[in-house]
Amino acid sequence: LAQCDRQDGLADQVIADPSRCDFNPQSLVCRGDESNDCLTAAQAAALRKIYDGPINPRTGARIFPGFALGSETSWTGIVRVPSRQGPGGLGLISYFSNLVFENPEWDFRRFDFDADLAAADGKVGRLGNAVAVDYSRAKQRGVKIIQYHGWNDQTLQPAYSPQYYEEVVAANGGLEATQGFYRLFMVPGMAHCYGGPGASNFGGVGQQLPPARDAEHDLVAALERWVEQGTPPAQFIGTRFTDADAATRRVAFTRPVCLYPSVPRYTGRGDPNDAASFTCVRP
Repeated sequence: LAQCDRQDGLADQVIADPSRCDFNPQSLVCRGDESNDCLTAAQAAALRKIYDGPINPRTGARIFPGFALGSETSWTGIVRVPSRQGPGGLGLISYFSNLVFENPEWDFRRFDFDADLAAADGKVGRLGNAVAVDYSRAKQRGVKIIQYHGWNDQTLQPAYSPQYYEEVVAANGGLEATQGFYRLFMVPGMAHCYGGPGASNFGGVGQQLPPARDAEHDLVAALERWVEQGTPPAQFIGTRFTDADAATRRVAFTRPVCLYPSVPRYTGRGDPNDAASFTCVRP
């Protein structure tokens, strides 16, 4: 955050575009005795692997993106050494032990990045992976799609959404043609579906109700307007509330949720807590 928070023109504990942050964990390695104010070399190396995501150690091929820079506060209970002690101790490792291998004693340390990954893709992945990029039939039916993903997502690593969307763009006639039926919005500071330090309420599943149920503040209303009136959403106004109690909550701040690949940037003028003081710009 200290290095990249101000890239959008404002220090607000949210990195607007983590893909453009060049933070290196090695910069935090202890220069003297080990302490809580610095990292050991092993800790920095582990952190680098978490940011990079899983990589086949034999071929060097990247398997999936890692956790986003700036999302660290969402990692609690997710990034840890699995334990069989206590409820939920295995965390996401249980996906492999239960679903893929059906063996509660499966040891993640023996994971084979060739054979085991292929087994997971072949057995469970074929049931759940949604990776096709041909949307020709959907376009013919007049389907409209709004996809959103929080940059602080701790469960589904967010960098995959732009990666997949770029593949869809390449297969469906380019960016302008794809945005005619399918639009992606990346949300700074939003955790898995909702929450996080950002302005993460705009009518999505699990979110607090937005301050107005209109196409500017509510993606469902925006989708209705797009389908029924032909007006696609250019951006949303995301809201951060002071608390979850609808009777006492106040608006803490608002931010634009920009149409990918644009990102929000503070203009340098006006109230930094007001979305009107920001603009969506292409990186």
